[in-house]
Amino acid sequence: MENSRARRPGAPRHAVIPALFIVAAVLLDQAVKYWAVNYLLGRGSIGVIPGVFSLTFATNNGAALNLFAGARWLLIAVTVIAIGVIIYMLAKSWFDRKLGKWAAYFILAGALGNFIDRAFRDGGLVVDLFYIELIDFPIFNVADIFVSAGGVMFALYVIGRTSRENREGKERKDGGGDEG
Repeated sequence: MENSRARRPGAPRHAVIPALFIVAAVLLDQAVKYWAVNYLLGRGSIGVIPGVFSLTFATNNGAALNLFAGARWLLIAVTVIAIGVIIYMLAKSWFDRKLGKWAAYFILAGALGNFIDRAFRDGGLVVDLFYIELIDFPIFNVADIFVSAGGVMFALYVIGRTSRENREGKERKDGGGDEG
């Protein structure tokens, strides 16, 4: 009886850790943004490493590099669709390796963090605060870090998957064609 209860339909046990990760990442993003609004706003910059890295309050109403500035509802719609696609891909086990799954979790966490700002913050403004002065990199936030890290992880996953498929295809071709 105990075993039958443990195997009830619902979220698989292996989904708990990714769900906790996503929730923790979104909470971290929102907590850092809350701090930025309540501490950095109006104070200018705080030099962490002078001339290299600072905490600088900024907002934007666009996507990465302020693309589609002012297109709040388009960005919300695109984010909802992207989140839906990622959840669908995870549910259908589209990713055959942990790296691909974790890339999706990272992207999902970042997308949700910035979605919350766009959907619920006045004017749909996304709060940013990390500024790499040394290279004058656009100011970004925790959610952006998760999306970027997830993108790099996904690229590595695709490269690895393609390499693996090419290797397996070559082995099939080499192994099946030589009978002499």
